[in-house]
Amino acid sequence: MESVRITATDLFPQVSDDEKFLFVAFAVAFILGLFWWFNRNAKKWLEENGKEEEWPNALDWLSGDTQQKPATPLKYSEQEFQEMVGKAFRFS
Repeated sequence: MESVRITATDLFPQVSDDEKFLFVAFAVAFILGLFWWFNRNAKKWLEENGKEEEWPNALDWLSGDTQQKPATPLKYSEQEFQEMVGKAFRFS
């Protein structure tokens, strides 16, 4: 029995390489357009429903505009901390 091997280029022999490239480029552009459209609609929904404060801009961290959370109060004084570290080193 003869083995038949079909490659991707054999599936559409009448389509040139340039046409295949254009098809792939249009498919990628279409997918990126869908992502852009979905993101735009999601942003509009967040603005309309007053939820934009909950979702900071993804690039805020680049510009340094993010607000830092308040510092947690210390549980131990500096002296108590040094004593605990000293004990830990003595036992190791």
